[in-house]
Amino acid sequence: MKLVFTREEVATALGQSAADFDMLRPILEAEGFPKPIRGLSLCWSIMDVISWVNRSRNPDSNLAEYHAANPAISAEKPSRH
Repeated sequence: MKLVFTREEVATALGQSAADFDMLRPILEAEGFPKPIRGLSLCWSIMDVISWVNRSRNPDSNLAEYHAANPAISAEKPSRH
């Protein structure tokens, strides 16, 4: 069973490109987004990311406000499936 997301997988889970995720990461971490797993270069716990995403859908989240203020970054990306 896979337990970690790579940088690219995190970006995809957030609906962003890897470059956009890199740019947004400090802002997301300020909002409580999990930091990479210590000792694993640019890998995140899948469970931590999923928990944060589910929490961020809460209407009280500042992430929604950030997306509203930054539509170019926040625009939904087409699915790559």
